[in-house]
Amino acid sequence: MSGALVYGAPLPVAEVKASDDGWEVAGYPSTWDRDLGDDVVHPGAFAKSLSGGGKVRFLFAHDAAQVLGRPLELKEDAQGLFGRFRISKTRLGQDVHQLLMDGALDSFSIGFIPRDFDRDEKAGVRNLKAVDLLECSLGALPMNA
Repeated sequence: MSGALVYGAPLPVAEVKASDDGWEVAGYPSTWDRDLGDDVVHPGAFAKSLSGGGKVRFLFAHDAAQVLGRPLELKEDAQGLFGRFRISKTRLGQDVHQLLMDGALDSFSIGFIPRDFDRDEKAGVRNLKAVDLLECSLGALPMNA
């Protein structure tokens, strides 16, 4: 990278649909690719968080005061961390749902605490081997393009 922060094309939200008690959205909050902060999350990094039974929040723009709903499914696959989420039928949920339907909001992101990592100084990356996943967010400018 040239030093300037450049945003790439985000991974699209895979699906938005209505259910009886809210809306659902699905996609990849994290992939195994290098992000704009020079982090690479590796397969297995989320394993302890996903199997430990701890709460993973579903937020809008990483803001703990803007709870959007809850995760319905979180799993690692060949591409990264896949999630399916319920958007609650609140004012915030209605606004976010409309932004998703309009295509104005189209990206996921994660909040985490790194637990096991190393730095590859030659490649200029931090390799994340284990993280505590705290939250998944819908947002406009993801680090993981």
